[in-house]
Amino acid sequence: TSLVCETVQDWLHQECDQYRSLHVPRPSDWGEEVQQHVDSLASAEGFGPSGRLHEEVIVAGPDEQEFSAKLSEKASSLVSQAISGGLTKELGQQVRLDAEEVAAVMVKMLPATKRLILKLELMGEGSCSRWHRDNYKARAIITYNGCGTEFVQHDNVDLWELQNCGNNSHIIRDPSKVFSVSPIDIFFMKGML
Repeated sequence: TSLVCETVQDWLHQECDQYRSLHVPRPSDWGEEVQQHVDSLASAEGFGPSGRLHEEVIVAGPDEQEFSAKLSEKASSLVSQAISGGLTKELGQQVRLDAEEVAAVMVKMLPATKRLILKLELMGEGSCSRWHRDNYKARAIITYNGCGTEFVQHDNVDLWELQNCGNNSHIIRDPSKVFSVSPIDIFFMKGML
């Protein structure tokens, strides 16, 4: 089940532990302009041939101030690469703020975490279209443009089809019960690990 929260910091409330996913809806005011920039980024391979940029943040020790400094450095580096590739400074600033806020909360939620991966990906037509379970302990996703992440409740999944590379159209029991978050929303999912 998914819980709608007002802020990312709400994820730290004890009641959130019982939910498989957490959702922070946010108003979107980016408009059509973002699509033009994303199209330009993709055609110019602004994020390289793979269409992705990433930075790894090592979480070592209990010093929150040291971690915050490392996180800020890595988020700034990721955004700097993205802006060099053609991302607008305005969107880059939002990405940096989001990465820092979400990662700081996730480390508190998952205190045994040893590393975090910050990713910025151009999904386009290569988005993940097969239903799956994440092979991460947890993942937070923010879609800045296009369709938001789709998800389902566990009881709406035919696990045999899912686990045995079954037909994608048979994995979901009731397609009318597929949920989606909106672009710019923050979505947290627990994975399999």
